[in-house]
Amino acid sequence: MKIKQIIPALLLLAFSTVSALAQVGRMEAEVTTVDGAPIAGAEVQIHRNDIKWSSGILKTDKKGKFIHAGIQYGGTYTIIVGADGFAPGYSTGHKPDQPIPVYKLAPGDGKRLTIDEVRANMKSGGAAPAAGGGAPAKVDKKAEEEFNKKKAEVENKNKKIEGDNKAMNDTLTAGKALFNNKDYSGALVEFEKGIAIDAEQNVFWYFKGLSLYNRGVGKLNDSLKDPAQRDPAKADFTEAVSAATKSITLLDASTAADPAKAAANKANKSAYIKVRADSSSLLGKRFSDKEMAEAANKDYLAMAELADDPIQKKKNMFNGAETLRDSGNPAAIAAYKALIDLDPNYAEAYYGMGLAYFSDEKTFQDGANYLQFFIDKAPASDPRVAEAKGVIEQMKLKPSKDAINVMKKDAGGGGKATTGKKKN
Repeated sequence: MKIKQIIPALLLLAFSTVSALAQVGRMEAEVTTVDGAPIAGAEVQIHRNDIKWSSGILKTDKKGKFIHAGIQYGGTYTIIVGADGFAPGYSTGHKPDQPIPVYKLAPGDGKRLTIDEVRANMKSGGAAPAAGGGAPAKVDKKAEEEFNKKKAEVENKNKKIEGDNKAMNDTLTAGKALFNNKDYSGALVEFEKGIAIDAEQNVFWYFKGLSLYNRGVGKLNDSLKDPAQRDPAKADFTEAVSAATKSITLLDASTAADPAKAAANKANKSAYIKVRADSSSLLGKRFSDKEMAEAANKDYLAMAELADDPIQKKKNMFNGAETLRDSGNPAAIAAYKALIDLDPNYAEAYYGMGLAYFSDEKTFQDGANYLQFFIDKAPASDPRVAEAKGVIEQMKLKPSKDAINVMKKDAGGGGKATTGKKKN
């Protein structure tokens, strides 16, 4: 038995705690002769004692072993074994993930017991052999001692796991409450507690990164009045990138062997990547870290690939291009172009493209052309329209009608397009 991965419900301000306890375990054991030789092909049945449930017929492998990996917790089970040329055997009171003694079958008539026959025999006190000559499986003293030792170890381990699961759910709940109240430092303390209990839980790394990012934003805003807050903000963003990377790595590892699970966790992965992308973006835009800006663009493109909503897909691409432009990276032009190729009517991309062209004197004219096309497409209420007009007038440039007509043709006529709010 192990601690199950805790997965967050990704409505960032409306979380719900999930159980960390595993729901199914497994049973495995070995069937041999009295002398200890493995019996291959022996038939095994597992029956739950409190409700009507059976595993059906399982068969042992060439080493005499059997395993069933889908046993529900919450009940006890009876196991019946039988094989050609041997007397049948059974034992009861078993629970998932606990050791089961070796079944040592004596020579016999190959009788297969039914669960009714076994229960009738147990009801009689077990004094008489099971119908057809069967009897409970023989367990030698050494095997019984080993079984009891392992049973105690498993019980102690399960108690610890149950305690850890409760502690993790408690600290997750406390951390989310503090996060929702915008006490990001307090939330970090709780999420660190969760990591100390089990560092493989991706959800704690995710919330750690998200808390660091939000705290960093607050410090960055405060730095406008208190420059001493600038370096602490940078430190929070840098640590947020590391925490988010850890959460992504752990999430990928937990879904690597199961495509269906990976698909179900697509929203979680996108949210995890967003923490890293947003943190890297601010390091690129506000702290002139070009490597972080490029990393942010890659993450925004990865989010675009994961997005099912076309609007969200384009928004992610735009955020990546904006990050490159704000950090002074000329690759922004190619990023805006990729977005325009996808949607020729995405007005904001023309605005960004125009400003990106103004980073090089040789392309000032292209900048004016793209800004004018943005002015023509964007709603008059967009505050960037006035800004774009001001840039063109200040640079004393005249946009090329021919170039704008080409852009209009590529955009299918150049009608008005809806833009989002101005980005900070």
